Amino acid sequence: MKTLVKVSVIVAVAAIVFTGCKKGENDPFLSLKSRTSRLAQEWKLASADFTETSSSTSGSVDYYSSTHYTYDGTKMNESSTTTVGTNTTTSTDSYLYSVEIDLAKEGSFEQTLTYDGSTSVGSGYWTWIHKIKDQDLSNKEAIVLTFASGASYTIVGTSIDPGQIMVIDKLSSSELVILFDYKETSSDGDVSTKAGTMTFEVK
Repeated sequence: MKTLVKVSVIVAVAAIVFTGCKKGENDPFLSLKSRTSRLAQEWKLASADFTETSSSTSGSVDYYSSTHYTYDGTKMNESSTTTVGTNTTTSTDSYLYSVEIDLAKEGSFEQTLTYDGSTSVGSGYWTWIHKIKDQDLSNKEAIVLTFASGASYTIVGTSIDPGQIMVIDKLSSSELVILFDYKETSSDGDVSTKAGTMTFEVK
């Protein structure tokens, strides 16, 4: 009986430890690696599916645009719709695209972006974000990237401005899914949004 109780306690403690690593909506239930160890790897963009929209009014004319992006591992594909007043136009585009990001465990990163044949490299620092109730973020559910250098600039100092928040929908040892969930509303009523996902695989 005592042995059964001990086993039950061990299982219960293990369940608490393992589920404590689950932060993203689609994180694996069990993982033997810490969240930082799973994240601190070299990642390459494998797929993407997200939409950007913008709407505004100028005088009596309404403007609306929506662009749907999909990535197949080699090319980024765009499908756009633009409406100005009562006139609507559609267009499509496709171009070579890739993103690779190397996240180091000590908090530095390097990102290589290739867009239609042009490559740029940026580097800087990353850190976990603590729980933010207003943004519905749990502790270590997102990271903030601070770019310190790029193709034409270098920034130094202890008060460098953060550049990007990456919300993690799934983090396993081999897959990283980034969630876009963004809406900006200006004081004059202009609205822009971005929603969807980008999926990275270990390089």
